[in-house]
Amino acid sequence: MHAHEVMNQARKCGGSRGFSLLELAFALALSASAAAGVAAASRKTMAALQLAAAKRTAVLALLNARRSAYLGHQTAELELRTGARELIPRIPGSASVGPTFRFAPGIALRDVPARGHVRFYPSGLADNATITLGTGDATTSIVVNQRGIVHGPQT
Repeated sequence: MHAHEVMNQARKCGGSRGFSLLELAFALALSASAAAGVAAASRKTMAALQLAAAKRTAVLALLNARRSAYLGHQTAELELRTGARELIPRIPGSASVGPTFRFAPGIALRDVPARGHVRFYPSGLADNATITLGTGDATTSIVVNQRGIVHGPQT
C-alpha cells in the first residue's frame, strides 16, 4: 500500500482532517489569554509573599529593639522614615547598635509616626506606633502599643 492510499483510507474512515487556520488562530489566542492571566496572578502572589516576608522582618526588628531595651536597661529605638527600605536599631542619640533589617526590593515604609522613630523603654513600655509597609498597591500594617506589644495583623 502506498502513502497516498493510506491517507485516502484514513479520510474515508473518519481520520483527523487537521486544523484550519482559523481554528489554530483561536487556539493560540485562547492560550495567550490564559498565559496572561497566570502571569498577572503570579505577580500578585509574588508581591503578597514579599510583603509578608517584609512584615516578618519588621516585626523581628521591633522585637529585637524591645529585647535590647529590656535586657540592656536602656532605651532603644528604631528609626522610621517614609520610603525607607530598612529599619535601623539604635540607642537614642548614638549610632546603630545592632543589625540593620532590610526589606526585599520594592518593599518600603509607606506610613510611619511623625516623630520618625518608635522607642522601647527598659520598663517594657513603648511608644504607640503604627507602621505601614507596601509594595505596589498592596500594604500591611504593624502596631506597637504602649505595653511594648507588637501586633502584626494578618493581611
